[in-house]
Amino acid sequence: MGKMENEQGSCNSHTRCLSVFEDELSPLDDSYRRFVAESFEMICRPWFWYVPAAMGGKNHPWACRSVGGLVKHTKLAVWWAHRLFQLRGDVLGEQQQEIIAAVLLHDICKFEKPAGVEGANTDGRAVNCHGHWAAWAMWEAWAGVIPLIGRKSFGRISDAVAWHMGQWSEGAPVNCSQWDEFGKVVYEVVSMADYLAASKVGEKIKELAALNVAQLEGGEA
Repeated sequence: MGKMENEQGSCNSHTRCLSVFEDELSPLDDSYRRFVAESFEMICRPWFWYVPAAMGGKNHPWACRSVGGLVKHTKLAVWWAHRLFQLRGDVLGEQQQEIIAAVLLHDICKFEKPAGVEGANTDGRAVNCHGHWAAWAMWEAWAGVIPLIGRKSFGRISDAVAWHMGQWSEGAPVNCSQWDEFGKVVYEVVSMADYLAASKVGEKIKELAALNVAQLEGGEA
């Protein structure tokens, strides 16, 4: 396990990660499951398990804007990742492992700047550099330790976490030429899964459910 200690480790994020994300972790090889759970233990703060995914109403479906919403958003993003695997048809097994690991970790620092990062904290507001914060925390946590998943895999996961907001990430536009084709696919699926999970699909479905098509066509209700 890496060196970075969780100052509020009493929340036992390792055990909670394995329990709360049991379904999402189940397709992963043991090395990736352990990597995700140990990363949560070293980086995660207790607020992660309780906060909404967003403090305002601009983004995220209603179910993710209440208590526990960030966890729900993470689960939804993993669900979307699997849909994207099916859609693309070109995502290899190892890429899928890395993508799911990155999606599970992408918002781990969404509302709090890790200790050691320069600059002011956000007072509980999400900022477009939170992916970079999470990637920095991952490198700090695993400093001097080679995760079981290997350095290359770790690098691709941390890059995807850093840039998961795509064009809205701090420092965008993202220069995809920095990755080989293998890593580019990992980044693309992670950023798209997060984007889709943050969209208000539920609200649109409710709107369409209430739509009377007969009235639109000039017929009777």
